[in-house]
Amino acid sequence: MPSRVLKIIDISFLKWLIGFFTVIIIQISILRYFALVFVPNTPIQPDLVLLFLFFFGIRHSQIVSTLMGFGVGFLLDALGGGMLGLHALTKTVAGFIIGYIPEAHKIQKMAQFCLFLFIVNILHDLLYNTIYIIHTELSFWQLLFKYSLSSCLYTVFIGCLIFYGLRR
Repeated sequence: MPSRVLKIIDISFLKWLIGFFTVIIIQISILRYFALVFVPNTPIQPDLVLLFLFFFGIRHSQIVSTLMGFGVGFLLDALGGGMLGLHALTKTVAGFIIGYIPEAHKIQKMAQFCLFLFIVNILHDLLYNTIYIIHTELSFWQLLFKYSLSSCLYTVFIGCLIFYGLRR
């Protein structure tokens, strides 16, 4: 049992934690300056925290990915404001889905990566927007097409560029 704990808390895991903290800070402070605006008052930005969780989840088990999703979601809620617990819930579910891939089927090809990232991202955004819509006057479909789909495509594009760069 102690060897499992030591195996989880190693140098590479600490690098992941530092990376998550850095990505969260970038997400809540700097990323808004890189937002695309196609429709007035509708900035579209990628979800770098979800993207980083995706890269983490395809390398770790489902339990570790789920727990990390909760941790980064909670930290994002605490630092970024908004509806407390919403990011924690949605990132936990995303971590669970990402970690669900059996070890034998880990992602090897660009098409697999892009498709699975799109599926996870759209499910994450659907859950997020379904809960978030309670406090808005927008319809679910407006949120889906105006925010979720465009943000999802932006995140998948950035993720595919990173995946391609890491594979070279």
